[in-house]
Amino acid sequence: MDKALAELIRISRATGKDPALVQGGGGNTSVKTADGRFMYIKASGTALKDMHAQRGWRRMRIEAVLAVLGDPALATLPAQRRETEVMNRLLLACEDDQPEAARPSVEAHLHALLDKAVIHLHPNVVGAYVNAKNGRSLLEDLFKDESFPPLWVPYTDPGFMLARRISRLVEAYQAEQGRMPSVLFLEKHGLFVTAPTGAAALRQVRRVIDRCGQGLRLSQRAKTKPVPPESLRRTRLQVRRALFETTGQYLPVHHFLDEDIAAFMRRPDAARL
Repeated sequence: MDKALAELIRISRATGKDPALVQGGGGNTSVKTADGRFMYIKASGTALKDMHAQRGWRRMRIEAVLAVLGDPALATLPAQRRETEVMNRLLLACEDDQPEAARPSVEAHLHALLDKAVIHLHPNVVGAYVNAKNGRSLLEDLFKDESFPPLWVPYTDPGFMLARRISRLVEAYQAEQGRMPSVLFLEKHGLFVTAPTGAAALRQVRRVIDRCGQGLRLSQRAKTKPVPPESLRRTRLQVRRALFETTGQYLPVHHFLDEDIAAFMRRPDAARL
């Protein structure tokens, strides 16, 4: 097995098995080969934790991936046509024996731009910042002691246009800082971490997650009161009736108490949020 593929599997499983880092199986990873010609990247349809030597990845020619990003004509196409064309070209950039149905990540261009190992995740603790109105300023304050600050990427729809925007931002960052960013926060999206090795990328992920967590204040736990049985029964019947009228199916309806949801509902600004 190629060392780059083995490293990809290792970092994918390490991140994918941690529910604090992924939503479902979400996220993607990549590792470039020692000669810089190829990139092993997670394929769509496989959870990070389930990747193994036989499936869950594609091997891509980096030069071909970057050529897609460098084609200015693509930016002039209508969005749907553009993204279809981009995906077709990314499939053509694959050089392996994997089934064609295993599509490379739509964010392959971003991985090709960055350092040898790349981890892209959507952790809730990061989402608290990138989805907040003042998220950028909060993150700048949180990481103000960094010699090389994280790169903030304003919201852009995922795909080709996002990759082009990040390409320009990374170029500007390198001109200013003299090196590539190792941490990228994507507004209303998630986190990119990049490093010279998979182990360094994993350490960077943990460091960012810990730092973001330190900046959050946990909601005070709310005391929940038991709901009267008759009220529960009546509500379940109403919900089941509404579901049947909409779907034509009788579906089970369950009730549960969640302290986090209860704490949120106790906030005076819950309705506005």
